Amino acid sequence: MNIKFLVRYFLERRGTVWSVRGLINSIVLWFKQTHIKKEILYYCHDVHRFVIVEGKLYSPLIDVLHQHTGEDRGLSCVAPFSKLISANCFIDVKNYNLPVLIGLLMRLSRYRSINLETIESDPVIYAYRYIFKKVECRVVVAVQPSIEMCIAAKQQGIRIFDMQHGVIGSGGYYSLNRRSKFSQAGWPDAVLCWDSISRERILSESGGCVRAVLVGHPAFATDEGRKLLHFPGVTVSPNGDYSLIVLVSLTWHGFGGRFEDKNYEVLGIPVELVQLIKRMKGVFFRIRLHPVQSRYSRLKVMSMLGRIFADCSNVNFLDFNDCYVGAAFAGCGGHITVSSATSIEAWQLRIKTLLVEGYAPIRAEVVESYFSDYIRQNAMTRIDRSSLLSLTESELLHHFNDRVENDVHTHQVRIESGILHKLLLEGDARC
Repeated sequence: MNIKFLVRYFLERRGTVWSVRGLINSIVLWFKQTHIKKEILYYCHDVHRFVIVEGKLYSPLIDVLHQHTGEDRGLSCVAPFSKLISANCFIDVKNYNLPVLIGLLMRLSRYRSINLETIESDPVIYAYRYIFKKVECRVVVAVQPSIEMCIAAKQQGIRIFDMQHGVIGSGGYYSLNRRSKFSQAGWPDAVLCWDSISRERILSESGGCVRAVLVGHPAFATDEGRKLLHFPGVTVSPNGDYSLIVLVSLTWHGFGGRFEDKNYEVLGIPVELVQLIKRMKGVFFRIRLHPVQSRYSRLKVMSMLGRIFADCSNVNFLDFNDCYVGAAFAGCGGHITVSSATSIEAWQLRIKTLLVEGYAPIRAEVVESYFSDYIRQNAMTRIDRSSLLSLTESELLHHFNDRVENDVHTHQVRIESGILHKLLLEGDARC
């Protein structure tokens, strides 16, 4: 383990996982706040708390669940190493990340690696056990809880759940490879799924090592979440006469991504799509930043959008970034993206998605694998970049009109009323 590796490790996580401010907060806030005992402990990172409600940051996943199950019964904690503090957030959040930081440093000293090497006597697993004991929780709900967090919870008889937060693709968090080194230890008790397609994907990817429970997307399946679909200040109808309103969801690239197409590098959409937007004056385009872009590179992205679309009256990239995407879809007849998981949310609103070809590593076949089940249901269609150059406005209109008018419940199994309460509060094993 050398300094160069540590710097690289930090930079890869800077902004989306770790930050200097987040590391400092983990130390300072530990000594400034009281430790509250609650039965449910909620975890998510800054990037998942991107909707603004009453001037404060709010998660359409974790915070909705927290409110739905009762704020008095739960406690929200920012995941390592978030920099948000309670004053910034709609839900009062705590930062209990100092034990995790100490655990990582102890791991580095003991094993000369910052990665999990063994689940026996691991300092980070012990750190989470310490936190859970302090809170005295009996349930943990998080966005992709770490292997260490899952093991710590199970060692203490605490149920732990992962709240789905995006499209389920091959590899990654739900793959058998991730935990093969630890004999498949470190799975959550269950994944809380948006729809039946996601549920089947998780079961397939995990080889059945984790339960997948259909609860629906919190923004659609709960009264608290449905409030986000009607966001104050969002204009449904633009000024002017347009044949169609389309939401364009930008794509975020990981650390160090470099592309010849600078539009794609910064915005996450290819130049061919930019040209289509500029020439289709009869279509109004709402452009929405990816939550990571909105949280960590908004000025850079907004600056490029301002330069590109300075003379376009049919484009709005300012007003749909701080609301939940369901509100951004209000009045829309179509959705365009490279690979955003908002495509699933569009499907739940019966809005068809055009999946535009990107660049490696998000190649056409990768996107096809992400969305193949939805493509088969005619909820989404994939298109090559080059085809956008000759696509006419009438063809675009026909594409979005040519969709199956699906009742979403016929595809995801009807969600039983109160399933979240049964699962999280009552521990109903039948869910």
